Amino acid sequence: MTGLLDTLRDQLPAGSYRMCFSAAEERPGAVLALPNSFLRGIVARRYGDELRAWAESTGASRVELVVDAALTPPILEDDRVDDATLSEEPAAPRSTFPPGVTTRLLAERGFWSLSPGLRGEPFVIDDLRGTLAVEPSRLGAPGVYEATVFTALLTLWGGGAREQPMVRVSLRRLCALLDLSWSGKTAAELRGAIEKLKTTTYRMTLADDAGGRERLFSLLDEIETTWHGPATTPHRAVQAVFSRTVFEQIAQPRILRPVDLAALKAIGHRRDLARRLFLFLEAQPGHELRPGIDVIERVVDERLSATLGCSAPLWRVAGLMRPAGAAICDAVARYERVELVPRRKRMLGVGEPRWLLRVVRRRLRESKNERRRASS
Repeated sequence: MTGLLDTLRDQLPAGSYRMCFSAAEERPGAVLALPNSFLRGIVARRYGDELRAWAESTGASRVELVVDAALTPPILEDDRVDDATLSEEPAAPRSTFPPGVTTRLLAERGFWSLSPGLRGEPFVIDDLRGTLAVEPSRLGAPGVYEATVFTALLTLWGGGAREQPMVRVSLRRLCALLDLSWSGKTAAELRGAIEKLKTTTYRMTLADDAGGRERLFSLLDEIETTWHGPATTPHRAVQAVFSRTVFEQIAQPRILRPVDLAALKAIGHRRDLARRLFLFLEAQPGHELRPGIDVIERVVDERLSATLGCSAPLWRVAGLMRPAGAAICDAVARYERVELVPRRKRMLGVGEPRWLLRVVRRRLRESKNERRRASS
């Protein structure tokens, strides 16, 4: 009679066997000992059929899985084997993900900084509606990476039932949605970004001669992280609860706007201004220039600069926006032109903005079901 471990060695791929059973010990009475509860859970979930088949062939009722901490856990010689074998939730194909969405509120206001590591003190963005003060935590201010992660969380929420202000996802699935290379470092970066979304405080103030109001909030109200096995594992699931302020916005009809996550990836992680500008433009409805073609025009002033997370003088911002616009056009075929043109206003005063951001893009064609869902 062939032993259980010998049978499994013949049936399973070498990497899978080495990962889950190289430290296992076969014991009398159809008992299989494993070094920790993490491996026990993996074996029970993934290889239950093989265990039952072997038990039936030997006349045993079942194979009992026990934990023996005296056994030495397997040594991982190749991280790629660990990712492929022990992942709690294998990366799903891109076709299974919902279409990307964003909101005009978070795209138009200065929630994200282009230099988050240099922001140790609160900073304030003024616009026509009042002021938005960003008060970073000890982790720093949210930057474009955090904006991208929040867009992914919003996308998963928008592709679900939308009944509760929360989304639950594994870090590996979040990584796959953003088309990032999975590793323990990536998992740590995603966790850090989500924590920064929770710990950064925003102070929104609206005031006029008759009075005003002020709201203090974060983008996320609560985060819960769960995992199986040792606390060092990168394979974790995160439940993020949107704050009431955010949920009030995203729960409104027609507030969500489509965003091309693949294009965001194609722009490149080293082009923060281009990615920030792209997120801003994707949230803008635009005006129809001709059938199928939209145009967007915005004055390049301090308000737009603050919205994009820039703190440099306007002449410097204008200089940076030109290559950012070219990067968007190179990476996203739908965008025909993203350029700065001189303003046509006569007799511009000293200090008045002298440039106009002009964007020409092909209209995104949505199916009837997508339009119905976005408006629901």
